[in-house]
Amino acid sequence: MKQFFDFMLWLFFSPKGRIGRAQWWISSLVLISLSISPWLISSLHEKFEEQYFIPVLSFGLAMIYPAYAVDAKRFQDRDRSGFWALFGVIFTLLMSKELGLLALFGVTKAEMSFLVWAIWGLALVYFFVLAFLQGSVGRNRYGAEPATDSIFRVPAT
Repeated sequence: MKQFFDFMLWLFFSPKGRIGRAQWWISSLVLISLSISPWLISSLHEKFEEQYFIPVLSFGLAMIYPAYAVDAKRFQDRDRSGFWALFGVIFTLLMSKELGLLALFGVTKAEMSFLVWAIWGLALVYFFVLAFLQGSVGRNRYGAEPATDSIFRVPAT
């Protein structure tokens, strides 16, 4: 049980190391489920906007760092800097209806339409790289190749 707990702490709160595609898929589905569950629960109530906006938004923002940590490890598995995972954070913030960051910059409706399509296109490339492209074989500058025999093991550094 301690090994599983240590793995979860490392997976969601440390940007160091490498994870393979299977670990990325599982952790991404967990994060997506956790991110949308408060919204789904609160949407059952009629006064969602008034009563639940701040807690739901806060929980969603709290999920950004774990998503960054998971994506950083996946980029590092491909021998790329975890810095690239910041683009996932930027995509999330720009596309968030709650934050509406594009509107804050005074972007016109036509410009916003183009920007939304451009952001979605870049987000699809980002997703494809993380979800489908194989990591580097063997040890790279970010550590040993992720173990395939157990997905719940913190890799040795």
